[in-house]
Amino acid sequence: SKRVGDLGIDALRACKQRISQMPDAAPDVDSLLYECWAERKSASAMLFRARNLPLHSVMDALIPFLKQTPSPSPMILEYFKETMITLWLEDPKHVNTTLKLICSAFPPSNPGSFRVAAEICALFLQNLWSEQYPDEWSDNIGLESDPPSDAVVPCLRLLLAGIVESLARKRKAGSRPPAEALRDIISAERNVELCVAALRALFSSEGFLDRLPAISDADPDGWAAFRGEVRAACAECADDPKPQPLWQLLRELS
Repeated sequence: SKRVGDLGIDALRACKQRISQMPDAAPDVDSLLYECWAERKSASAMLFRARNLPLHSVMDALIPFLKQTPSPSPMILEYFKETMITLWLEDPKHVNTTLKLICSAFPPSNPGSFRVAAEICALFLQNLWSEQYPDEWSDNIGLESDPPSDAVVPCLRLLLAGIVESLARKRKAGSRPPAEALRDIISAERNVELCVAALRALFSSEGFLDRLPAISDADPDGWAAFRGEVRAACAECADDPKPQPLWQLLRELS
């Protein structure tokens, strides 16, 4: 049998072998994305290779790929989501600014890329911004006592616009050839379901509701506009059953 000292040496050798087998850190962002895409690496593997690169540069480099039509790669979307989650605790202001950019650059008129923006906004609102002072937040030196809030209203308005414009496209689909009409109806219904589910989850969340004052303080004009858009949407989409549970919830909260 091996002595204790031998076991320690074996463990050290195994550790060194594993380290030697780890992928090298990427030299630049372009190489990082190209190599990870070509090798079909997971989002976590991509972030590991990005360990020596500024994550805000990785996030910025991914945005053009999110705009690819008819819809971007699911792998690119996962890369962006994981980068956003990691960067939120390091540079929340950059994430906040990026979310506002996405809200202005991904209109519902392009269903494929809009769905990507809606998924990103839903993740940001539900899993990052609505989190009530996580330990990681308070433990990070240099972070503000409260995360930036001025991207919240643009995200809410994007999700609401997704419902209204997708239902409008669905109503107009009957005037198109059957194959095109079916494609439009399917994409419209998927986007409506995504946006309704995201807004219902948010306005049912105690963490989100507790922080509503921060929203109105950060963007009072935008919050007032959102409330007006909700009232208009309730009237415009009153005949469609899909958003009715959301409208009822918002009426109860008002």
